[in-house]
Amino acid sequence: MFVPQSKTMNMYYILDEGGNPVSATVEQWGCWLEDAGILRMVDFTQIGEIEISTAFVGLNSHPTSDRKPKLYETAISGGLLDGHSWKYSTKQEAIDGHRQALREVRKTFVMNDAHPALNT
Repeated sequence: MFVPQSKTMNMYYILDEGGNPVSATVEQWGCWLEDAGILRMVDFTQIGEIEISTAFVGLNSHPTSDRKPKLYETAISGGLLDGHSWKYSTKQEAIDGHRQALREVRKTFVMNDAHPALNT
């Protein structure tokens, strides 16, 4: 299906020196991902064997949509919510989403005392 250029958004994004998403070519995005390392990380929490990570991924999964690109992602590894993930358009949404994911993980424990880190 042909999509008029005016309806097409960029698919790839990187963060500039100020931490703001800017559009990029696939080559720029790939090189940036290799070099960015910790710069991509928004937040990380580990509770026992459960990891909650939130990072800038810079990949717009809906480039033909008028919606804002979802460039950040929170993912849970381990526990009852293993494999769950959420995507966000802004860094602030990602920060808030990470906190919400942490609350969701906490709900999976019968008692908050099951892990001392849950009481923080």
